Amino acid sequence: MKEATKVAALVASSLRPPEGGGGPIIPCSANCVESKRRYSALFPINGCYLVRKKVEFTLSTPFGVYEYPPAPEPSGEFPFIFSDESGVVSHSETQPFYGIGKLKVSDAGRWSYSLNLLLDRYIATQSKPGVKKARTSYEFHFSGMTTSSRSFYEDLVDFFVAQTDGYFCALIVDKSIPGVEPIAACGSTWEALIKYSITLMKQNIRESERATIVADFYQKPRKSPKFFERELVSGLGGKITNCTMMDSSASIMLQLVDVLLGAVMFHFKAPRLAAVDADKMSISNRLAAAYGVQGLEAAFTRKSPNYFSVWPFKPINKIGTV
Repeated sequence: MKEATKVAALVASSLRPPEGGGGPIIPCSANCVESKRRYSALFPINGCYLVRKKVEFTLSTPFGVYEYPPAPEPSGEFPFIFSDESGVVSHSETQPFYGIGKLKVSDAGRWSYSLNLLLDRYIATQSKPGVKKARTSYEFHFSGMTTSSRSFYEDLVDFFVAQTDGYFCALIVDKSIPGVEPIAACGSTWEALIKYSITLMKQNIRESERATIVADFYQKPRKSPKFFERELVSGLGGKITNCTMMDSSASIMLQLVDVLLGAVMFHFKAPRLAAVDADKMSISNRLAAAYGVQGLEAAFTRKSPNYFSVWPFKPINKIGTV
């Protein structure tokens, strides 16, 4: 039997309606009836190994083309947590605050799809004719917002507020408070990132959840024997399944965390700034108004329109524990 005939028979058999009805099926090797194309197919070798070959054939089957209905929404038992940090851990006159934000979502695919559509619109306005730049060179960063791009950041905030399954929380460390000494308490900037992350995560992962953490990339110091990923898996016990770091340019979800955390921290910093950026203040005010608060610089938790919480860290709080 010719290979083309084998493939046609294989595809035709896969087009049969499933037992007991159900949704239609579209096989991965063909997407239409009566078409002549080059298809990539897998052939069994000795009953166990597979080899991929490309063959051309005309597929004709009386069963038609079927596809399964869309999969249901995730149950929420295995959410993703996207995490980012802002500011510096060491004492600084110009940067008195250090913050970590986390966004917890279960239906990450739906979120990413909608947010990437927004990013595409943003890129279309920012790109210049004749200048080719990688898509990853365009990012949403709260610090990089301008008057011309503010409307896209407004859309970004509005999108988050409209998602009833949204869950965001921020831990803010005010290093100007007596007794708040991150380096002394943690040992180093790297250790502080690890321990403050564990502190925030422990408070915001339910016992019934097994989360996967995706954190914004931070270069591990060569002299440190500790890996961020290992420390969080160990420190959070059975609350998470695994953890990884990723550059924010590769994840629109991390960019959303950057903007939400940036908006929170801007309200903390604004009273101490010599000049207040009107665009950034507008975004922070917009986010605060969505939760019915005058500002984001105080401790509060809202569960409507979704979950949003700000936790100003105090000396009495224990780092790395519940």
